[in-house]
Parts: sequence; structure tokens; C-alpha cells
Amino acid sequence: MPKKSIKSLKLFKKLSAVTPGGVNSPFRSFHEMQMPTLIFLKGNGSKIWDIDGNCCLDYLGAWGPAILGHAHPEVIKEARKAIEDSPVLGVSTPWEFEMASLVQKAFPSMEMIRFVNSGAEAVEAAIRLARGGTKRSLLVRFEGGYHGHGDSVLWTYGPEEHHPIKETGVPKGMAEETVCVPFNDFQTLDEVFKKQGEEIAALLVEPITGSMGVILPQPGFLEKCRELTTQVGAILIFDEVLTGFRVALGGAQERFKIKADLTCLGKILGGGFPAGAYGGRKDLMEKLAPLGYVYQAGTFSGNPITMRAGACAVRLLSRTGVYEKLEKKTKTLLSGIKQTAEKKGIPVQTPHAGSLFSILFSEKPVLNFQDSLKIDVKRYLVFFQKMLENGILFPPSASDAAVVSLAHTSIEIEQTITIFSKICNFSTKKLTSGRGERI
Repeated sequence: MPKKSIKSLKLFKKLSAVTPGGVNSPFRSFHEMQMPTLIFLKGNGSKIWDIDGNCCLDYLGAWGPAILGHAHPEVIKEARKAIEDSPVLGVSTPWEFEMASLVQKAFPSMEMIRFVNSGAEAVEAAIRLARGGTKRSLLVRFEGGYHGHGDSVLWTYGPEEHHPIKETGVPKGMAEETVCVPFNDFQTLDEVFKKQGEEIAALLVEPITGSMGVILPQPGFLEKCRELTTQVGAILIFDEVLTGFRVALGGAQERFKIKADLTCLGKILGGGFPAGAYGGRKDLMEKLAPLGYVYQAGTFSGNPITMRAGACAVRLLSRTGVYEKLEKKTKTLLSGIKQTAEKKGIPVQTPHAGSLFSILFSEKPVLNFQDSLKIDVKRYLVFFQKMLENGILFPPSASDAAVVSLAHTSIEIEQTITIFSKICNFSTKKLTSGRGERI
């Protein structure tokens, strides 16, 4: 960790006395990296500063939202206007229509949209809508996919023997309404739909995964998901909370030319403010209250700050050449890391989609959750610690995706590669496994 971290260590100790694990989200904990969690104060552009004044080049990107960089001046300007007019009104505002129009232009499959406050909230609402719309209850999803902390999607995150149902707080009956299939497994998915097709309300999928490493779908896999759901009358839900506006303006649906029935968005959507959205076919969305009986509500949904700042962010991302720049930056970074690691004899995989990427210390490509369990966590642990000591922050997890922003410069990317070259002869012999499960 940074040499000067006295204030951070003291405050983390105080936080640990009043907040479980010293964090308000397990993502923020550095426990998997076998070190105290650092406390950060501010961010600007490609960098963030902790409370001791240490500056870090940031490839965490607030777990995805900071695609423009931290505290983009145009986004902040819009947010300030919204705060001056009142940060929450509890009634409809004109900015909701502006934001909906921008999202629909990027995601044509979202014929109608409902804004919420997080990606997790969007996913839970979409699942409920799918169940209400089909009058079925069974949900099919994929091992290792992360869709938030809702009862419908949480229990199957890891092997059940690691997280007994009775200890998770998820009712057994709810868990039994979910079937989990290995990602990229055509045969098992086909068997589930043949056996239980008439019971399936929805198939929920991250079209590109981000919590077991960045894993792209095998050729034809998403098409298979679309085909099977159509055959049995189930709803295809794309969880694009991570990929939406990140791997392309129109997310994975734009990259793979697949049309989902329902789409869930979050992260980047709010321009740095809490945001989520779900939307899709008009006939499904009209089943939501007040038009139908599927209920979902939220006082802060579509609030003025998020709508105005988010709309500004989406407009900036819609400019010509944005995603080409992001792709180029990411490829340069990963090419340098891959070449350096190979010279040092270190096995590493560097999968990416757009500006979403992973550095996976593995001899073989990671294609599913079981593959991700074989990642060399010890090596990543030392990689994380050594890079942080040199002022570069990556995700405090061996399997979670990292990101590049528009604010990262070519000089900063070259500096990252240079530092990696200096630290990559590290030993892992004395380390214990640092792997933690996200629950």
C-alpha cells in the first residue's frame, strides 16, 4: 500500500467499528488483497486521491461509471444547476423525457423505459416484470454472473456449498425458482429449455461478464439465448449494467446485433450519480403500474440531478470517435502488459471489450465461472499491491473487470506498462489465498 497511509488506516479502523467490514459495499473492501481498505477523498480526470494525499492513476473507474473521467466539468455544471433548482421534486420533470430519448436512440430495443436508482434495482424490477408478463416463475441465469444483491440472483453467485442457503438470508423457495447454467455452455442451456421451457419466465444474461473476468460470449451463444427464449415464450433479459455505454454506445446489443426483450442499465447512465433503468418491448412495459398490475416505484427514480447529469454524459459519449479512442487506449495498455508478462514468463490473459478489460493470471483463457476459479489469485494479489505502491489502482479483486476512461492519456498508459515491467518479477511463495466471495 502507499507509504503514507496513516490517516487512512486510522479512519478505516473507526469505520470498522460502526460499519460491517468498514465498508458500505463489499466491493470497496481490500480484504481479498490482504490489506486494510484505503479511504479516498476526491477524483479528477484519470486520478483519485486518498485522505493521506496519495495520488493514484485509476483503472477502477468507480467500478465502471467514470468513463469520461472523474468530475467531468460539463457533467458537474449540469448537476449544479439541478441542485440549485432542487435536487429532488418527487414529481415528473422535463429531463426524464430528454434522458429517455437519448437512451432509446442508443438502445432501440427499449421501446419504453422506467428509470430507477441502481443497476441492481433495475434487474430486480425486470425479473418481476418478466414473471408478471409471462405468468411463470422460473428464472434461468448463468454461474458467476453478477446481477446485484436481490434474492432472485444472489444465491447462485458461487458454489452452493460455499454459501449454504440458510446462511444467506435468501428463502429456499426463492432459490428454487432459479436455475443456474454455466456461461457459454450450449448443451446444458439447451437441455434446461427442453426440460423446463414451459415454466421459464426469463433468461437473464450478462452478454459480456465482468465479475468472473471479462468473458465474451462464444460465437453463436447469444443467438442461442435469443432462439431458445423465443421458442418457449420466455423473456430474454440483457443485464447491460456494466456493458451499456461502456463496450459501445448501444452496449453489447450494438456489438452483437442481438435484440433483447428487456434491458437493464446502470453505472455510466447517471454520469457519476446513482442511476439505473430498465426497458424493452412496449407490450411488456405497459404491464407496469399505473397501467398494469406489476408494481415498482421509487421516490428518487428519475431525479433531476441524475437525469440532467446523465443526459449530459450520454451526449458527450455520443460524439464521433469516442469509442474508437477508448478501444485504442485499452488495446495499447493490454498489448504492453501482455508482451511484458510473456517476456518474464508470466502466464496472463487480457480479455477486453471496448474499454472494459481484465488482467487474469491464468495459463488458459477463462470461458466460464469454473475457469475463473483457477485464476492465480496470489499473483494478482501481489500485482495489485505492487501497482498500488507505485500509484496505480486496479480493482481489489482478481476477477472483477477494470476500465479505461477518456481521461487516461497515452503517457499515463505507457507509465502503467513501464511500472508493470518493473514489478512483475514478484514472488508469491509466502502468500495465502486471498480469494473472497462476493455476498
